[in-house]
Amino acid sequence: MEFHEIANIFPMMTPAEYDQLKADILANGLLEPIILYDGFILDGRNRYMACKDLGIEPDFDTVDSDPLTFVISKNLHRRHLNETQRAVVASKLANMQRGERTDLVSIDTKLSLENASKLLNVGRASTARVREIERKAPELISKLDIDRMYRKRAGYAIHTGRKGGCQFHACYHRATLATG
Repeated sequence: MEFHEIANIFPMMTPAEYDQLKADILANGLLEPIILYDGFILDGRNRYMACKDLGIEPDFDTVDSDPLTFVISKNLHRRHLNETQRAVVASKLANMQRGERTDLVSIDTKLSLENASKLLNVGRASTARVREIERKAPELISKLDIDRMYRKRAGYAIHTGRKGGCQFHACYHRATLATG
């Protein structure tokens, strides 16, 4: 079964969290059903994969409400995301081009950087910094879950044009060491 694209805006669990989830499902069964929207998994990607790994047939339920609102509501507080992780999610959600007229499109189809930031309870500057990193050094995005200071250092290195300098490489090296 495939995941809904909106579900994919949030990161998957870490391997340690995933192992804990599998152990819990093995001990207690699946306590929350997997939520489907238009035949795709909208909520419960980790639970679904854990059940699949364990050979357990999961329970499914469907939702007919707005999928974006549902996913954000279910995941924002439950997942305990840090500011950097919320900024990465907000950047993924922000699909409105700079200068685009908001009176010509539905709010459901277009989301500005500012509105996406508000929705994820993160500062616009943090989301803008992530967006800049996505544009100029996309290979660093997966490293941004490390800590808030890394996001700032990576953004500064890109902003100052020191991608080729030692500051950028030192920052990248610290991120690589921290993630294994």
